[in-house]
Parts: sequence; C-alpha cells; structure tokens
Amino acid sequence: MGWDYLVEVPINTLRGNEPFDIRRKVPDMKIQVKTIWADNHSVDVKLIAAERLARWEYPSFIVILRMKADKTYLDAHVIHLIDGNLARILKALREVEAKNARSIKHRTLTFNISSGTAIATDGDELAKALRDALGDDWHNYPVRKRDQLQNLGFGIHRISGSLEFTAKDNDEALSIFLGMQPAQASRFDADEVRFDIRTPLARDKNILIEIKPKSKGPCQLVISSEHEQKRAIFNTELYFASLGGPNDPWKILVKSNFVELLSSTETEDASFHIDIGDDQRFTLDEWISMTQSSLIMALGPSVATIRKQGKALLSYNIKQQSCLGTSASLKEKFQLLSALRELMIELGLRDICISDQELLENWSAICFVAKTQQPSNGWVINITSRLLVDNALENRDIVEGICAAKMEFHGTTIAFWAQMHLNACNESDLLHLKCSNLVLRDLAVVDSHEAFITWVKEASESTGLDVVLRYDKLMFKDFYVTPSLDQEK
Repeated sequence: MGWDYLVEVPINTLRGNEPFDIRRKVPDMKIQVKTIWADNHSVDVKLIAAERLARWEYPSFIVILRMKADKTYLDAHVIHLIDGNLARILKALREVEAKNARSIKHRTLTFNISSGTAIATDGDELAKALRDALGDDWHNYPVRKRDQLQNLGFGIHRISGSLEFTAKDNDEALSIFLGMQPAQASRFDADEVRFDIRTPLARDKNILIEIKPKSKGPCQLVISSEHEQKRAIFNTELYFASLGGPNDPWKILVKSNFVELLSSTETEDASFHIDIGDDQRFTLDEWISMTQSSLIMALGPSVATIRKQGKALLSYNIKQQSCLGTSASLKEKFQLLSALRELMIELGLRDICISDQELLENWSAICFVAKTQQPSNGWVINITSRLLVDNALENRDIVEGICAAKMEFHGTTIAFWAQMHLNACNESDLLHLKCSNLVLRDLAVVDSHEAFITWVKEASESTGLDVVLRYDKLMFKDFYVTPSLDQEK
C-alpha cells in the first residue's frame, strides 16, 4: 500500500525579520507513505516512483508505518531522500542505464526501516522529524539537493577512456601526452563513471584528438647568472609525461602564459623561450622578470632551475644569447621598468597590465618620469617651436616653468608634471627653448583629456609658475618634440 502527499508549509501572515517582498519560506515537501505489518522491516518502492521523489528539488520522504495484528500502529520510520538514500536511487537508475534496458517501469527498489529515523506514530513527532531533517540552513536546501542530483556517485575522474594512436618515436608520443601536438587515434573510447558503473559516451575510430594534461601543480622557473648576483623568477605550472617505469623516457614542460621550458630524456638540451604576443598584456612584475632574464642571458651563460615548494628539481645550462638586445639597452630598460613599478605602486596600480605596444608608445614618457625623479639629473631638452602668439616669451636666460604630459594605458591615463628652468630665445617667428633642471613634482590618474588639461592648469595655479609646456604625447625621438605652449602673465 502507498499514498503520496504534498505537504505545503504555510507562509506566516505576520511581519517577521525579513521584508514581505523578499522573505523566504520553509520549502514544501513530498511524502510517500507505506504501510507494512509489524514483523516486516522493509518496503519495495517502484523505481519510477522513487525517481519522481528523488528529482523533486525540495525535501522528499518515504514514511513507513508498521501495523500490528489488531490494526494499531507499532511505530513509524521517516526516510529522508538525501545523501545516501538519494544515492541509492540514482545508483539504481544508473544500473538500469548500464544494462541498456528499455524501461524502468517494472523495477523496484527496497528500503529498510534502518535507512530512516524511528518515531512514535504521533503527528507532532512526525512534524518534528520533518523539521529536523531540513536543518537550520533550510533556505539553501534546493541548492544542496540540486548539487547532489548532479554530483553524487562521481569520483575525482568523471570520465574514463582509452585510445590507440601511433607515434614515430618516444619524443613525439610524450609531446602528444603533454598536449603539445594532436594525434590521429585509430580508436577512442570514453565512458562516464558514476557509482563505479560505466556508461559509454564515445566510441570513435580514426579521429584527431588533442590531450589537455592536468598540471602537476605550481612551480617556479628561475633564470640565474653564472657570473653576477642576478636572477629572474617566473611563476609557472609543471606538466610531466612518462611512458612508464623509472627508466623509461619522460618529458617535462614548465610554462606560464608567456614563458616555457621544455626538457626530455630523448634530447640533450632543454629549450627555453619567452613568447610575447602583440595583444598580450603583462603586469610590471612580469615585464621586469622578462627583461631581467634577457639581460642575464645577454651577459653570458646562465642556469635555468625548476623549483617546486622551495626545492630545486632540475637545472639546465643556457648559452649566452645575443639576439635579445644589448646588455646596456636591457639594463636601462630594467631600471626604467623598476622605476615605473614603484610609481604605479604609489598610485595604487600595482596590478596594472600593459601590452608591448603600450610600452613602446609611452617609452619616452616613462624615461621622462624615471629620469626627472632624480634631482640634478643633467637632462636637457632642446625645443624649437613656432610662436603661437606675438612675443610669447621675451629673451631670458632663466624662466621657471612646468613641463606636463601623460601616459596612456588600456583604461588608465596617468598625468605628470615636472618643474624646470627654461632658456628662451626668439628668432623671427621661431622660439628656441632649452629645458634643464627638470624635477618630477606630481603624478595622478585622470579620467579624460579634459581632466588632464584641468589638472595641469591647477598645478600651474598652485605653484605660481606661469609658463607651461604641455604634451599630449611625449615622443623624444632625436630630442625633437612638438609641444603646446601656454603662457600666463
């Protein structure tokens, strides 16, 4: 015998702790009642009925009433269809699927009273048992139930498969396992594994496959100089492929989104390279590490070490590289990027990501900001410009002024200005300026070009300096610039 009930929990009409429009209610429940004789300990439930109860995203129960010979009830048992009881239903369904059966109509599932909670045959006891089953976190019950419906019975590997392919040698096979190249598989089988029961997902032949290996965990790639106390550190992921036992060939891949080291027992040397795509953006820490590693390799032989959890796993020698730039240019780039990072930290932009193109376009501005941080830096800029107004500046040996410009990165504009000395000389309709004693005074993040102009004007007013050289973009190519010259009397 069995009856189905839907228990609807009423909503309180009185104001509680939550506003009326967003208050939560105790979820409704589905209950199937089964009555058996007192000397029995289990009931059979049709699998189709058990599935209907299981797929209800709210609480569902089987209540077993045990009846004595005199038609009075001995006890009741409340079986909550969650956790292990829900898993039993899902497993039974998966077993039917694995047998490729056409229907579950005539299949049953047995529930023992030991699967539930024993209570007296009393309405208050039943109500308490149902409330206790929901727990204190009842408003998240549907989320918990949906998660179990989707994930119960699966282990770490939801999919298990096998494939057959042919490789020309061990190194190619290992490259396929590392996901470095695809393979032509003569056979590919894949199964979904739930409750240790396999159901087929794919049975294919002669297909192109690509393996995406799981990382063995984070590690560090350290490039160290053999002659100087210099090193560059990259945060990377470790990938490893082997053909079997301890003496069989293996291949190791250490990589991030721009750096890669590859080594194999099938080859003598390790390959190391840095790949910077046109549209890739990197943090300043990453740019500094790339520049430092290039500098180390340009200075002479170096060592690449794979380090995991503070311990060195493998080390490789790297020959001197001459195609990455001269040591002088790389050293200057490293110093400028380091100075830029310190400024970005001050502006709260430590994690800003910058592309190679943006570095190139802003390189003059970066040089200007870095060099003008140093008092008495000896930097001189000679400027020739057509006069915007008659007698804009009379000939003077020294004029105090402001030199202002901006750097523009993706989504961020940084304004800056430096105080300077100018030597001005008029010649016909040309103005010759010699800018010296440049000292950086302020930087700020601005929202727009108009905000930049306003910021420069406020700097001029606050300092009392009446000559302003403003650049929308600094491009010191052969020390030629085209400034916008403002003068206030």
